[in-house]
Amino acid sequence: MPSGVDGPEPTLFEPEEVSLLDNDWLRRVIDVQGWLGLDAPLSADAAILDTAKSLFAQLAPNSDAEQHFVSGDVLTLTDSGEQVLETRLSNAQQNRLDYDSAIEDGRSRADASEDWRTYWEELGSQSRSFIKQIIAKVETVRIKHIKEWAELGKLDLNPSYQRDIVWSNSESRQLIDSVLRGIPLPSIILTKDSDSKKFQIVDGKQRLTAILRFIGHHPDGRKFAKTKIDGLTELDKKPRKFIKKHGLRPADLGDLFLPFKLSTYKESADPLHKLSGKYYAEILDQVITVGTEQTTVRGLFEEVDAEYWIPVITYRETSIQDIHQVFSLYNKQGKKLNAEELRNAVFHHLAFTRLMLALSGDRVQQKTELAPFLPADLLASIEDIGEALKARGFGTSRFKRTKVLNWTTAVVLHPPGTPNQPLTTPSTAGHINSMLKAIGDPAAKKLHKLRQEAVLTTLAKDIQSSVMTHQEAKEAWSPQFLAKKKTPSKWEELPLVASLVGSMLVVIAGKRERLLEQIPKIRAFSETREPPRKVQNKDQWQHIARVATGILDQLEVADAELGPILEDRYGYNCLPNLRKLASLGP
Repeated sequence: MPSGVDGPEPTLFEPEEVSLLDNDWLRRVIDVQGWLGLDAPLSADAAILDTAKSLFAQLAPNSDAEQHFVSGDVLTLTDSGEQVLETRLSNAQQNRLDYDSAIEDGRSRADASEDWRTYWEELGSQSRSFIKQIIAKVETVRIKHIKEWAELGKLDLNPSYQRDIVWSNSESRQLIDSVLRGIPLPSIILTKDSDSKKFQIVDGKQRLTAILRFIGHHPDGRKFAKTKIDGLTELDKKPRKFIKKHGLRPADLGDLFLPFKLSTYKESADPLHKLSGKYYAEILDQVITVGTEQTTVRGLFEEVDAEYWIPVITYRETSIQDIHQVFSLYNKQGKKLNAEELRNAVFHHLAFTRLMLALSGDRVQQKTELAPFLPADLLASIEDIGEALKARGFGTSRFKRTKVLNWTTAVVLHPPGTPNQPLTTPSTAGHINSMLKAIGDPAAKKLHKLRQEAVLTTLAKDIQSSVMTHQEAKEAWSPQFLAKKKTPSKWEELPLVASLVGSMLVVIAGKRERLLEQIPKIRAFSETREPPRKVQNKDQWQHIARVATGILDQLEVADAELGPILEDRYGYNCLPNLRKLASLGP
């Protein structure tokens, strides 16, 4: 639960358990009310009708429609009431997903909780009036047109309802990098101001600012240059000299809307390598390939026949009130992909990634297409893995099960370091991505073991056996081991991964039965292992290492016995690194 939310944590229940034919639906609402952002708490001891009135007075304060009626002892929702309640629950679920994602991405609970509360505050402050009229035109324009609008004063880059510039020079470079590689940009949203005849930016301010800054044609940047002797000439032809001459720091460039140089592209094979660290004025005549067409950098940004288009939606004759509501909708709609969703898209070409989707149960309906190399008996039984993870409180939302398996597998099969730094404590996402990059590395001297179907089949069997052994040995895991809370209702990710790593190592060592026979011994050990209070990368690695090696030690599985098996089966022995990590810190 977010910090500062009163009331008990909701008990777990399945959607199909909720009935709208009796008063059960209201009891369930009371149970989950902590997530609903209500101003006044609902009492389980109050009369049913009073509770319902309190609920809908908060959910639909300005509605004239009846939200419920009483028939006998049953409080029944009207169609309007169902819609109001469904909307609130949908918003609550989205806000909870955002909160969970923030925690998973390493943000503090305090920051994530503040965003959670802000969501409800902003939702409550939105106007309830309907949008009266929308007239919109959809078209594509070249960067040249945007530059001309800025030069002619037809583009209002800073309407009063817009946020300030928040992109750093680094983020702006990434945008230009996308343009130079021909990657399409999302739509720019404009409105035509009927009084000033200017285009105002509703959405896309950061993107257009980055483009205009890069080519040295942001109006504010040029205005500043005009205050200097020969300023505009130097800005256009020798921006490096202009910046040095006036002692401007990187932060000053953003504040003054001045040009920035490109990133350094270290790989010689990178098509943009020759543009590394250069300003726009220094690479005008460099030839690049955008899509299938060759052009100069100048041609891409300034020619009327450039083969790069930016989609633009322009609203006309639309009231400023309606535009503000549209602006609010654009900022509320959509959901940023989390790390696992991005990972599954970027690395979906790898058989390993598709296998994890099938094994986790996140895409079990497509298991045959995802992992056709698995034997029929294994394909028929892998659904048990997803069910076991579900029993621990992990559903299919946003690939959470896949993340658990990826994290567990990465700890066992991929070193947490580089040749220059053989032992580090990378973030979860960074470590998983490092493993996937290594698997798919086209420059590798030999085929990675995890690209071999026979090895992937062995891995699938090891994962299945590990998860099911972990499930069978459920009495081995003390409640205080599952989560930071005294009476947890489900597992947290970190202790689950830590114990799955230990179970997987035991399975690979061929000692599965020993774990099942010595459950009391592992239970005594798990009672001493609470999740760390901090969630920094080092703390997570240390916890995983101490739990996994502790399980091996309790079961007397020797490193000298298990290490060669890991080397032979997967090409990497994780035990030396886990031992070192377990010894870190207090």
